Amino acid sequence: MDEADLGLSPGAIHDWIAEPLTPLSILAGLAGTAVRGCGSRRVLWIGRRCWPYPPGLVGPGGNAALLERSIFVDPPTRDERLWAIDVALRSPAALVVVADGTGLAMAGSRRLQLAAEAGRTLGLIARPHRERGELSAAATRWLVSPGPMDPANPILPTWTLELLRRKGLRPISEGARVMTVRVEDATRLVSVDADAADRSAAATGPGRWAAQRSG
Repeated sequence: MDEADLGLSPGAIHDWIAEPLTPLSILAGLAGTAVRGCGSRRVLWIGRRCWPYPPGLVGPGGNAALLERSIFVDPPTRDERLWAIDVALRSPAALVVVADGTGLAMAGSRRLQLAAEAGRTLGLIARPHRERGELSAAATRWLVSPGPMDPANPILPTWTLELLRRKGLRPISEGARVMTVRVEDATRLVSVDADAADRSAAATGPGRWAAQRSG
């Protein structure tokens, strides 16, 4: 399942809420899926807290193409970070922008949404859990929480993804908007629990997702 199946349309920003921030394996997986067959457009990682571990992208099961097309930006202040995200989202050279959205107010979120629309860029904005109640112009908002232990692989992480909001989507039951993702040890992929994905299909599209782990 790719980013389109999760409702992560290009030309929009999408909030990912977790504590302290969304696991980078999820965001790197979405970025890695997006770059396949998309020419030479770049992935920009803005804010050091959103930088994946580069060797993890090219190790066994990694995605060397993603690393080759990645640009890492570390603005020193919050205002400069907002400016850098805005410029990146508007750039025709950018395909995906993964950014640290800590401290992003509604005015800044609306600014980034307009920038993504102008650049037709996919914006993945990682935000801390304490900002869950902040207003946002994002097209979708996801809550990422630690998932249940997999008895077959107890040392591998799992996460629960809950769709909190999606523009234009009618209210749905809680069970229909929750899915569990896990890391597959041999392939370094993140995969969706089949039953949970089937329950979420009415809200988010086809019920399968695989995303490359970043490290």
